[in-house]
Amino acid sequence: MNLKESFTYQIYLDRLFYAAREAVNGTDVGLIITKTHKKSAVNPDAADEVEVSENEKPYNGDDVLEFLLWLIQEKNKLTSAITEAKIKAEFDMASAIETNKYRRGIAETIYNMNRNATKKKTTSKQSAYKFNVEGNQTAYYYELDTEFSPNYNINDAKKLMVRLKSEADDISNKIDSVKINTEVDYVPKFNINEDFEDVIAAFVEERKEKK
Repeated sequence: MNLKESFTYQIYLDRLFYAAREAVNGTDVGLIITKTHKKSAVNPDAADEVEVSENEKPYNGDDVLEFLLWLIQEKNKLTSAITEAKIKAEFDMASAIETNKYRRGIAETIYNMNRNATKKKTTSKQSAYKFNVEGNQTAYYYELDTEFSPNYNINDAKKLMVRLKSEADDISNKIDSVKINTEVDYVPKFNINEDFEDVIAAFVEERKEKK
């Protein structure tokens, strides 16, 4: 399994974890429901009836809790193996990913700056007040010209944007290469295409065989 596959398997373990928690909270797995119909109390000719819920799943609450504990060990085993693989890769992938976010963020900022940096001029109507010959304050209107011009070197910014994008792409390609070519010392127990019901059934069956 390479790094890329191991990251995918981490997500798969998370899905199994949340599915298990949801399953054990279900009444058909986590609870036995007993309903006693006390008919004889009001009808001497009728017998009481006891209705007990049936768990149609191949596992119960104890099985799921055991599976959740196993997931803790498995997640720790996989995470440790990933950490070791990253160290052996001799490439600080976490740092590269974080700094690449800055490169792409700056490039996006420059793009937005340049989009809004077109030199332009607008004219609007404004009002002010003055005193007339009679001493009364009256309003008068005039045109207001507003000019917008960039407060930075557009061409230099464009060159910087292109350079940062190229650097980010190069780093991303290197990260992808490391993910594919770095082996992780971990053997997955399940296929990521198996759903929770298949996995827990296999898990319970294996535990029964070991006992």
